[in-house]
Amino acid sequence: MKSIIDKSMIYLLLLMLSINAFAQVRLGGNPEDLYNFALSPDGETLAGCNFDGTIHLWDTATGTEKAVFISEFRIGASGVLTFSPDGTLLASGSERSRVTLWNVATGEAEFVFEHVGANTISDISFSPDGTTLVSCAAGRWGTSSAFVYFWDVETGEKKSEIELPDFLTCSTYSPDGTTLAIGTLGEDVYLWDIHENIEIARLNTPLFDFGVRYIKFSPDGTTLAAGGHRNRHLIMVWDVVTRKETSRLFGYYGTGWIYSFGFTPDGMILAGPGRNGFYLWNVSNEERKIICEPPMFAGVSPNGTIHAVAYKNEIIDGRWEPGAYFLSIISPEDVSMEIAAHGKLATTWSDLKIPD
Repeated sequence: MKSIIDKSMIYLLLLMLSINAFAQVRLGGNPEDLYNFALSPDGETLAGCNFDGTIHLWDTATGTEKAVFISEFRIGASGVLTFSPDGTLLASGSERSRVTLWNVATGEAEFVFEHVGANTISDISFSPDGTTLVSCAAGRWGTSSAFVYFWDVETGEKKSEIELPDFLTCSTYSPDGTTLAIGTLGEDVYLWDIHENIEIARLNTPLFDFGVRYIKFSPDGTTLAAGGHRNRHLIMVWDVVTRKETSRLFGYYGTGWIYSFGFTPDGMILAGPGRNGFYLWNVSNEERKIICEPPMFAGVSPNGTIHAVAYKNEIIDGRWEPGAYFLSIISPEDVSMEIAAHGKLATTWSDLKIPD
């Protein structure tokens, strides 16, 4: 009996210490229906968008709203949003096959890029040097091909394109800017040589029953992770040099609009949405832990701080008030593999591999 009581007391103590173990700030400006977020490279600005094309920018330290951009195009279900490497530009995709390039300082649209014959923008990303913007667009339903376009950020001109025989879902540059990884609705991830404009490898993802939903290189470029869609709840991880699968990270929630994830600076931890909370995965040993209630991943700052957003109702003077968006700021200490519990929903570390 004493042993049971002792264990219960220890668990309760850990749980109490884990509540609000990381900082949270309320996002100002009364935004509505936000569903996709992007963190600036310096970690100081958060951007979020809604279906209609309204983009909000906040100061991550205070939650103060810094600016609101109104797009002339409905962003819709694609909802892609990303900052340039220097943080001076913000790109947003739309369901009308257009990408708007925003000047963050002025709020003005520098360029609007259009995919001819495309259905919707499925993903956008900047080259590491910031000179090129890449946009993926699926061809219209019934067509047999889709395109990746490369845009010159300075002139607004299209530099080149890649045509692939599949519905394109996502893309990401390697940190050295030489390779583009492209996810598809089928079973393939393409690795593309940027300079030669040729396919250099193809990684098979038969475990995903509805294609690749999100894809990301590790900061040192040695690892590539791809998240699956629909029912598999899985991230597959490859060694980029050998092109062999090295890990399977289970629990990923790759459905709806909440699908992005990111590496910590050392490349050892992946952070992103899981099926019943916000997950951290250890890439090397496939362990995972839940650190808080289900939020939406926003990004990782250079110092390893993870940013995630959740919508919550508030209790003010004992009454429930309309909900608000809160930014959770999770420090590297919160990511420690040795800590058993964090946040409002906690599990202990263990071997949680889920059978296929």
